[in-house]
Amino acid sequence: MKILLITYYFSPCGAIGAKRWNGFFNLSKDTKDIEFTVLTANWKGKKASESNINYLGEEIEYQAPKSINKEYSFWDTIKHPSIMIRSIDRSIFSQWRSEVINWINLNKDLKFDLVISSFGPSLCIYLGDYAKKIYKVPYVLDLRDLVSIQGQKKKLPFFHYIDKKIDRFLTRNVDLFLTVSPTCKDKAMNFYNKKVDVIYNGLEAPLKYLEKEIGIELDKKSINIFYSGTLGTTRNPYKIIKIINEYLYQNQNIKVNIIFASQDNPYEFLIEKELFVDIEWVGYISKEKVIEYTNKCDALLLLEDLSEEGNENLTGKLFEYLSSTKPIVVSCNKKSDIVRLINETNSGFLIENINDFEVFLNDKKFLNIEKINEYSREFQFKKLIKVLKNV
Repeated sequence: MKILLITYYFSPCGAIGAKRWNGFFNLSKDTKDIEFTVLTANWKGKKASESNINYLGEEIEYQAPKSINKEYSFWDTIKHPSIMIRSIDRSIFSQWRSEVINWINLNKDLKFDLVISSFGPSLCIYLGDYAKKIYKVPYVLDLRDLVSIQGQKKKLPFFHYIDKKIDRFLTRNVDLFLTVSPTCKDKAMNFYNKKVDVIYNGLEAPLKYLEKEIGIELDKKSINIFYSGTLGTTRNPYKIIKIINEYLYQNQNIKVNIIFASQDNPYEFLIEKELFVDIEWVGYISKEKVIEYTNKCDALLLLEDLSEEGNENLTGKLFEYLSSTKPIVVSCNKKSDIVRLINETNSGFLIENINDFEVFLNDKKFLNIEKINEYSREFQFKKLIKVLKNV
């Protein structure tokens, strides 16, 4: 199966969105079932040497977006329309748009069996549709995030209506949607009324254990918990720190240290006058340092939206954490897909109160290795092949 893959984010880009299709591309090199031709942006860094990866446009350097540390005001939404309109963004005017269209036009005689486009930016939806018309093959749209119906989007009535209209128009020729979580799938099926499948982001590699389960016990007197990632209004550490702080106030013979590896300052989210939990902010650190801290810590902290608007967010960070086989402390909405997955794999605990934290400290953990490996990228790639063959 020859596939044209249009993805703005791809290695050597450092964005989390680049890992998904870069991982699937690398796995495809060891199989005869799928052959990718990739159209991506010209990211600065060490590029792959494969001739079927096309880096188009002027060279650009990836810069991580700044975190949102406050609630949006009405004027913020006016100044930044992307807060409420996700189906169109400034990428439509980019040089990359003309470069991709030019490549497709110059190579219109190539034979492909399928076109896959990965959202975002929104330009990728348009480019996938254009490629479908040129090559006259099925079109698969990979929704790493939902477009107009994304949960955390600001839904001002008029703008939300327009956004949904544009979304449905741009995706009218899509033959199959791929999503990254069950909630995303349900929302997409209801909105588009088309076939939708779930392909998880997944662990980079399966865990190499002969046992189906492995047990983990914590030192109940001194716990180091590590967090890496952004902080903000939807990834707010206040609730979990407040719970742990209250527990330590009642149990002062226990020491808990939370290490934040983030460009965002965790102290900006705290209002407690007296802290019994130790907070260590190491700032933004290299990938090597993240691995070092992960290996040294006793548990990992995962933050996600406490409201139901974030229930669809099955962050790639979760799969990185699963690879470590460290117990995961989760602060998010109880109906989140994250909670379902950590319960299924027995890999973590949702902490909503002091009793939850006590259970986390005292219960022996039995990570379900067999179930965790079903979320490996290798397993998901095999599932992807089956899905694509049935488009």
